[in-house]
Amino acid sequence: MPHLLLTLNLLFLPHILWAQEEEYQLLAPFPGAPDASDTAGYFEALYNFLIISVGIAALLMIVVGGIWYVSSAGNQARMGTAKTIITDALLGLAVVFLAWLILNTINPDLVKGNLSRLAGDFENGEVDTGSGTNPGNCSNCVEPSGRYAIKDNGTAVCSADTCLINDELDAYLGDFGSSSPGNELHATELFPPTVPHSNTCHYDGTCLDMSFINKNLETPIEGDPAAEQNRQRQLALKIFNLINSGKQNNLRLVYEVSSQEEVTNLLSQGIVGLTPGDIIPVPGVKPHFSVYLN
Repeated sequence: MPHLLLTLNLLFLPHILWAQEEEYQLLAPFPGAPDASDTAGYFEALYNFLIISVGIAALLMIVVGGIWYVSSAGNQARMGTAKTIITDALLGLAVVFLAWLILNTINPDLVKGNLSRLAGDFENGEVDTGSGTNPGNCSNCVEPSGRYAIKDNGTAVCSADTCLINDELDAYLGDFGSSSPGNELHATELFPPTVPHSNTCHYDGTCLDMSFINKNLETPIEGDPAAEQNRQRQLALKIFNLINSGKQNNLRLVYEVSSQEEVTNLLSQGIVGLTPGDIIPVPGVKPHFSVYLN
């Protein structure tokens, strides 16, 4: 049991600590990650190092247990010890694999080393409060090239005369928005942002907000429970299809609603593959997708 607890701690600890980013110059490069330059980068390297170490340690213990077993010469106590060593090593590997599978199901970025991209993705308490956005420098940005960036009235969505977006994100959004279901969305927040955000990606153009062009599916139906139930199911299915379409175009979409009740209603529609990480509650927001590079 102590081995299992240690394995779990080693696996999950980096994901608890990466959220705080601060600049620090190492005196020597981190083994295997010479380019790591911030807290997220250090913990990415540490995470990968620990995963590899657990695998090597388990393999060594299996070898040691095998040697003990082969050389036991019928000694029952020695054979029992060897079996225990091999069993513990296999259990440790199983725990690592299951933990990896759980993290990959929640969000593939957690096992791909993209921790710096995840920092601050979930915008807790983000509410439109007016001006005062204080944008930073847009990262490798260009003017949006796709129809996704134009609102119904023909105006771009940002707080300046010229809206910008990260060039890589723009390229993927162009493919995503050129066909169904991606063409059912349009941008509602580009760089520079029109309202304050808790997520710093809004201040360098590496993410954006998008909403349905047609709001019918997001409009509750009063006085007809059956129709309202059908609306919620159709919305949940549409969210799922858009998230999957985004993944095919190297995009990660998260649908944000204003209450946990809305999250629960959508997740209870029986859409296989739709998870709590796909729909999150953010008090005060209008329903929309936050879109990130995957």
